[in-house]
Amino acid sequence: MTYEQFDNKIKRLIAELSYSNQINFSLSICKKLFFDYEVYSKANNYNIEEINDLLMAVEIITPDTEDFDECRYSLNVSCAVIELLNFVRDKKSERVYSVSTMLMDTVEFKIQEISDFAPDQVGQHPLMIETRNWLLNLTQ
Repeated sequence: MTYEQFDNKIKRLIAELSYSNQINFSLSICKKLFFDYEVYSKANNYNIEEINDLLMAVEIITPDTEDFDECRYSLNVSCAVIELLNFVRDKKSERVYSVSTMLMDTVEFKIQEISDFAPDQVGQHPLMIETRNWLLNLTQ
């Protein structure tokens, strides 16, 4: 396959992906590329201010529950990104755990919206069990 054939094929395949699969595709690439950035940053006396600038930018667009109704999903996404950026900066593994709790909280909110499960039963909902299993599989 020539480069041009590959280029046409990858463009078509990407366009055929669902929005969420396009995001997953992009995140997988970023994840693969990140380690090159880490090597670069160590070799060139990593400037922590770059991460701080990103953190400030994300914090600016993070919704405040006092200002917006029904923003808890957006808030969780923003907080997860903030925790990930903080992890890149300080390498504290509890930040990765926090990212996972943002997902768990979001799933819990969604379960409460779509079902009549009592708060103490949400952990037994099939969606929560699936989410927990998915998180566990990510660690393998």
